[in-house]
Amino acid sequence: MSSIFLQIGRTIQDGKKNHNSEKIRILSAHLSYPHLIESQKLFHVNDHHVFYLSSNNPGILVHEMNVCCGLLPDVTDDWWLRDMPPSASFMMTNDSTQCVLQANQVASRSVWYYFDQEQFIVSTSQRAIVAWLGSFESNPQATSWMLATGNLGPGNSWDLRIKHLGAGQIIMLDKNSWCIDIKKHATPLINPQRNPLDQKNELADLMEKAFSSVEKSSSLSNSILTLSGGFDSRAVLYYLVKANQFVPTATWGLSSAANEVDTDSHIAGLIASKLKVKHRYFATDFKEPSFEPLLDNFLKLAEGRLDHINSFMDGFQMWQQLYKEGFRNVIRADEVFGWLPSRTEQDVRISLDYHKMDDNSNMRPLMDFDIEPQFYPEEFIKYQNETLESWRDRLYREFRLPYVLTALHDLVQPYMEVINPLLHDDLISFSKQLPDNFRTNKHLYSKHVTSLIPDIPIARKASIPEASSILKSARIVGLLLDELSSQDCRNLLGSKFINWNQQNLKVNDNLVNVTNKGYGLWLKAYIPWQLKKLLRRDLIKYKADFNQLAFRAVISTRMQRMLKEDASLFKSGSHNSN
Repeated sequence: MSSIFLQIGRTIQDGKKNHNSEKIRILSAHLSYPHLIESQKLFHVNDHHVFYLSSNNPGILVHEMNVCCGLLPDVTDDWWLRDMPPSASFMMTNDSTQCVLQANQVASRSVWYYFDQEQFIVSTSQRAIVAWLGSFESNPQATSWMLATGNLGPGNSWDLRIKHLGAGQIIMLDKNSWCIDIKKHATPLINPQRNPLDQKNELADLMEKAFSSVEKSSSLSNSILTLSGGFDSRAVLYYLVKANQFVPTATWGLSSAANEVDTDSHIAGLIASKLKVKHRYFATDFKEPSFEPLLDNFLKLAEGRLDHINSFMDGFQMWQQLYKEGFRNVIRADEVFGWLPSRTEQDVRISLDYHKMDDNSNMRPLMDFDIEPQFYPEEFIKYQNETLESWRDRLYREFRLPYVLTALHDLVQPYMEVINPLLHDDLISFSKQLPDNFRTNKHLYSKHVTSLIPDIPIARKASIPEASSILKSARIVGLLLDELSSQDCRNLLGSKFINWNQQNLKVNDNLVNVTNKGYGLWLKAYIPWQLKKLLRRDLIKYKADFNQLAFRAVISTRMQRMLKEDASLFKSGSHNSN
């Protein structure tokens, strides 16, 4: 829940200290959320630095202008002088000679930076950097990736000048020479040719180790675990309880899914009961007469990084309620033990939200509309000697987790800090050296987790609707059409694209509060993956949804508008919140 901002000036600017003190307070008020209780804010301004932290809790360590985020049960008193803890997501150290930013191996905490010959800026908010700079330079790649995939793509910010701290990256600013050095964490080499039984036992040992140090930890106070009926969150809860941390749990979804057999919500309740922890269910049905307030909040909270709105159709009421009750950390269960089977590079791209616009058979290349095609950085392209499965899982670690899942976490960060125990450095390093067959369908990991609570099955049904179903609501389609018709949208995307998108929109009010019960769910649950891929190749082509495409166009247009307004914050003298 902590927003971080650090600006370092290259030289002393006489008379700027008071100016910067006022400026950072205006900026913090501008980006604050009025629905949240005012909490402790930390400000530190001197001749070279402006530092701001929105709040503090056990999930964040702060010493002067040094910050460390994550599950931190066993850190030393002088942690800022040592290596980043293996359970941390991000660490920033700052002294008189250098500033160092470090991301964990999957960049599970969103951090952005800007560097020029006069200043270095670090923030968890793109909007904060744009406002401080007083200008906005639109990045066409962010728009292209948003249209094609629903995310900003690898390393992209809405502003062309802002960079993302990527997976395993270390950014070092030398204050004397005023230059930055970028490198990556080295992963220890482990022999992959080990006995499968040894790997199974090592996984169990590493899981125990990752959680053993939290038994007497205060960093999980005021925490809640989001529990589903799948593998990951049940594993986290199992090991927390084993370490005597009986963290309460919460599940959400449609009110109609609460007691439906085999759904996430139903299975989660069984798991919580089995492990004797408090559990509650939040209904997230979309009931509001207007979509506008929800959309506005959605864009401000995640800064338009993602189109996954279907978990938040209650207007974030669940997260507001948990915050009001005193919860300050949410425990998530992201992991990197493998991914879905793939036969082709297209399968990999689609499954990871890394695809080209025309990977979907009903979509056209962006170039057809004079929109810049997506750029794929060299480090994300499949290596010549890399297996399809190794590439798939490398992309999961270095693309999907930092740019899709972490963007999803940004939506709840203003309410509470996100803690991810399964992203412990040792577990990530272990997963990298597993053979392909142990990572496909998370084979080794899923067998281990199934054995922990063998009498409770894995959920087969989701408890929330698909985003494509929600976006067919007449209330929402009306808003989409209004924005698509705006001059801002036509200036950004062109009339040819907008007319094509509008012609293919659909309206169906019967889908907005209904989970998927069609043939696709049956296909997913009961058909072997090899046959699914053959059907996908020969009969059932990949298709995208035009309502979802329109929603992405609206996100792109509104974020351009919002960031231009942020850039004028100190010019206009209008300092209204948000």
